[in-house]
Amino acid sequence: MSTGDKTNAIEINGRPIIQGRGLTSPGIVVLYVLGLLFVQTLENFISGQPGRITGIVLLALFFGAVKLGRRGTLFTAVVTPPLALSATLLVATVISKGFGLTGLLVGIVSNLARLAPWLLLTALVSWSYFFITERRQLTSSRQPSNLS
Repeated sequence: MSTGDKTNAIEINGRPIIQGRGLTSPGIVVLYVLGLLFVQTLENFISGQPGRITGIVLLALFFGAVKLGRRGTLFTAVVTPPLALSATLLVATVISKGFGLTGLLVGIVSNLARLAPWLLLTALVSWSYFFITERRQLTSSRQPSNLS
């Protein structure tokens, strides 16, 4: 590791391990999918169905994605939660219920119904954060008007 760097990057053989600052859009998607899959399978084994813990982690993952993401990845952090939740619910339900069509469909619908309030809360918080942030950037980048 070189001491003259101002970036304090961890280096191996003179090359930095992490090239940029933060997660890219695919990295945010992977963060959501792996985080939700881990928590849902853990909660499925403990209580049989995903619920409050998965909902709280879904909201925490949004703030983690905002904090860890690069500039320009906020839209990905806002749009990904429902898609990642649906995909991980499908995988977790297949793991716990098997491939029976009726059991699979009933399991997916009941799990989505159980997580709907958390998904709505996450959508409300994330889209509000997105619009407020975009509005601040828009107003701060405008030039002051000349009134004379």
